[in-house]
Amino acid sequence: MPTEPHRILVIDDEPQIRRFLRISLTSQGFVVYEAANGREALTLAIEEAPHLVLLDLGLPDMDGQEVLDRLRARSQVPVIVVSVRGQEAEKVRALDHGANDYVTKPFGIQELLARIRALLRLRQADAPSSEGERYRSGGLRIDLVARRLWHDDAPVHLTPKEYSVLARLCRHAGRVVTQTQLLREVWGPTHVEDTHYLRIVISKLRHKLGDDPKSPRLLQTEAGVGYRLLVEPEAAGNPDGHLEKTIDIRTVVGPGSYPMVLRQAGCEDADMLIAVTSQDEVNMIACQVAHTLFRTPTKIARVRATAYLTRKGLFAHEAVPIDVLISPEQVVTDHIRRLIEHPGALQVLEFAGGLVQLVAVKAIYGGPLVGQDLAFLRRHMPSVDTRVAAIYRRNRPIIPRGDTVIEADDEVFFIAARRDIRAVMSELRNQQDTSPSRLPSIHKT
Repeated sequence: MPTEPHRILVIDDEPQIRRFLRISLTSQGFVVYEAANGREALTLAIEEAPHLVLLDLGLPDMDGQEVLDRLRARSQVPVIVVSVRGQEAEKVRALDHGANDYVTKPFGIQELLARIRALLRLRQADAPSSEGERYRSGGLRIDLVARRLWHDDAPVHLTPKEYSVLARLCRHAGRVVTQTQLLREVWGPTHVEDTHYLRIVISKLRHKLGDDPKSPRLLQTEAGVGYRLLVEPEAAGNPDGHLEKTIDIRTVVGPGSYPMVLRQAGCEDADMLIAVTSQDEVNMIACQVAHTLFRTPTKIARVRATAYLTRKGLFAHEAVPIDVLISPEQVVTDHIRRLIEHPGALQVLEFAGGLVQLVAVKAIYGGPLVGQDLAFLRRHMPSVDTRVAAIYRRNRPIIPRGDTVIEADDEVFFIAARRDIRAVMSELRNQQDTSPSRLPSIHKT
């Protein structure tokens, strides 16, 4: 697939600044999203999953530092603070709270672009490779991409700081990571001496993972140096990893109808979307989002509720744009209905919206066609357009020709218009065998 352009979220309450940044960034090939306040920014950060954020601290509804804290609670996206606040205390506070860089207004656009490119290169270099996303040790499983953790198959909830420490230990699995490195990367450069912060987090991680510090199986302390995580990458035995190398497939964890999740899954470049979750509404919204935002050509969805299936015109491009509906329950119901409509039929398949049917029926002694060649059918029923597609005799296929003779117990597959099915079946069975079936009535006494 083509390389995805980087998405940048600009958060600033001044329209002139947003316009200036949009023009400058777009000219460099970036996709730009804009937010004029903190709430809008947090929503866009979830929906659009930007690769980098430009954040002004002076927002009308909440302080930019609070926006930064909320961003860091769910994401490690690079953040450059762009603010008129030039005091050293403001810069230190922002950097300690997770900002990756700080630029004071007014600024030079070329310098800002260089800082953006540098952060994006660093992020790409630090991103886990497809062979280092998952780790396992005993009952512990870690998925860095999904930001999820399981211990003995039970999900484990971690705070943002606990996850950040564990993720960095994972990326250096089996090797010692120094206390200074962990403190600098997780808490910021002004906290490299605050080793008690790190000891508290390590203690909580051990408690949540059931690891004994006296006899560690997972988190090993190297006295006076740092910590080592005793896990191994799972990619070597991961079949998903093999599939990702051989065909264009990926795994993304998240609500299937969210634009961010669909984009991460590659919907922008996909030729087809197949939505088969257990919830009809998620499947339908996923198709709508794929159609509206990504113009996905073909959309297939599983819909089970008859309340949706019986509404004419609901599944159309101008309504809910689903090209192909999958409804296993409806398929079974329709199959049973067709068998009831044609008693004696072994199979009934419909084509052309039900106007044409392929029917399998067992030939019974006494039927007019039994003992006759297939050419007799056309002479006997000149007004009926039908074709015998296949014949199975004693479990062996026979290629039908005009001189092929139908024998009793043959399984005959023929195609005809729906209105002519009964007439053709009557040629292969006794007339009374093709009369409409009567279902037993059950009365409460």
